[in-house]
Amino acid sequence: MTKFIAFVSGKGGVGKTTSSLNVGQSLASMGKEVILVDANIVTPNLAIQLGFVNPEGTLNKFLRKEKSLKEITYLHESGISLIPASPSLSEYQKTNPQKLNKLFDLLKNTADFVLIDAPSGLGYDVHQILKSTDEVVLVVN
Repeated sequence: MTKFIAFVSGKGGVGKTTSSLNVGQSLASMGKEVILVDANIVTPNLAIQLGFVNPEGTLNKFLRKEKSLKEITYLHESGISLIPASPSLSEYQKTNPQKLNKLFDLLKNTADFVLIDAPSGLGYDVHQILKSTDEVVLVVN
């Protein structure tokens, strides 16, 4: 059964992305199947940190029904699968985070762990994410 873990914080710049990436790499090195979801559609950074520059398939396009789950999932050389968000401001403005639950439903039973790099704060999008997770890591500095 897939375990969903959200990485959240009250503000930006405290290390959510780095923490989710490090935990993901550690789990993958132990032979676990890991999917990292960059649900921080305001300021996404996971793709950049993993070396994916301007991926064509993004979470934003999935939420707008322009791409399938398969088309937005990338396999990194470390064994981690990544679902990136678009860094484009115009992409963000067209994205509806209310549809995140559909993504999480599709990810059930696809990996051992789904790690979610959530946006900062406690807005509606974070609330949607928290409703779908098994555990939460609160990152502070």
